[in-house]
Amino acid sequence: MYICSGLVEFLHYFYRGLSRSDVESSLTLWQRGGTLTFGLIALAWWPDVTVLAVAMLVPVIVTLAGSLRIAARLGTDVAAAQGPGTEVAQDFSPASSAATFHIFRRDVLPIGAGIVLSALYFRIDVFLVQLWSGTESVALYNAVFRLVEALRLFPAAVLAVTLPALCRARDLRPLVRVSMPVVAFAIVTTAVLWMMSGWLIPWLYGPHYAAAVPAFRILLLSFPLLSLNYSLTHQLVGWDGQRTYAWLCGIALAVNVALNARLIPAWSIEGAAWATLGTEVCLTVGCLVALGTTVSRPDAVVIGDVVME
Repeated sequence: MYICSGLVEFLHYFYRGLSRSDVESSLTLWQRGGTLTFGLIALAWWPDVTVLAVAMLVPVIVTLAGSLRIAARLGTDVAAAQGPGTEVAQDFSPASSAATFHIFRRDVLPIGAGIVLSALYFRIDVFLVQLWSGTESVALYNAVFRLVEALRLFPAAVLAVTLPALCRARDLRPLVRVSMPVVAFAIVTTAVLWMMSGWLIPWLYGPHYAAAVPAFRILLLSFPLLSLNYSLTHQLVGWDGQRTYAWLCGIALAVNVALNARLIPAWSIEGAAWATLGTEVCLTVGCLVALGTTVSRPDAVVIGDVVME
């Protein structure tokens, strides 16, 4: 399921490059709606985790098949719009392969590494809570963590649409215009959920999960920074800072593990929540320093519409 989802997400970037975010949003809605429907049917028919896993796999496979067909059609339309004679000849020579590998290592691999490291530092605390605090703590922490994780969809959706504008930006003004409403939304959402959390968590999960309310409130404090970091990291990659992005995500992972190692044994899931907040602070500072250096450096030049080294 995760492999198919990764391929679907890969095709989403193709649609973003064509300014067809409408295709991405439609496919995402169908996939999420299908997952919910199939999951509910599976649980009603046979409440088993394996049956549920299969039910969640089916919509992803259907979405991938449909997305491949749409992408092929859009690719053909783009080639036709460019007119005859625009096809690029295939070059399989050793020199061409070496050049392609160099581009992959310089531009593509750092983004992939950054995404993997980002996922690790954001989710590794669940495993560390299991290691140092036990299974019951994992259940409490993961329940409220999922809510904060779901909130990430809102800034992610905004940045997916505005990424081309950030890549073309000559200064930080487009970043400010994008990040201000995203962060404002996150602050308001944090305040509302903070006040509601006392009854919201028991209402969603049952009275036993009331013990996770303090951790949920701490995690909510990280949501505005998390939303800001979405904007900052997208701008960093848009300005050819993918290697810096990968390094920052690696540093964030190290900071997260170090904080968790110190805080989970002392404060259990509240410590893991504080570690998440501390990691987001670290990433924010790192991105601001990196972007400030890129803008202020005298050797930074504009090639086309993109600030490059």
